[in-house]
Amino acid sequence: MREFESAAACTGVTPTPALPFSTLWFGFSFLGYTMNEQLIQDFYDGKRSKDLPFVLNDTAKILRGVYASRSGAVVSIDISEAIPKFLIEFGDGTDELVPLDNLERKEN
Repeated sequence: MREFESAAACTGVTPTPALPFSTLWFGFSFLGYTMNEQLIQDFYDGKRSKDLPFVLNDTAKILRGVYASRSGAVVSIDISEAIPKFLIEFGDGTDELVPLDNLERKEN
């Protein structure tokens, strides 16, 4: 704690404590660890929501990048970063991890 106090005295800036590892910003919602587990469970249970627009086996179209305009099946979710990513598996067996803001849901 002394290091922080001395840093604040030298710079005039008070350090802000870091958020715990088990928390995550998801869009505009602040979600705790148990909520993250619930999102993952909802993904596999097929419970789509405002915070979870894709569920297992949805068809998604990639909007930008190397795989732009390709479509595939949503097979997994990664919420380890601020913007969730979904693993998209293409018909030829290849797959790509794509951020939510780069996907569009297609009706099956």
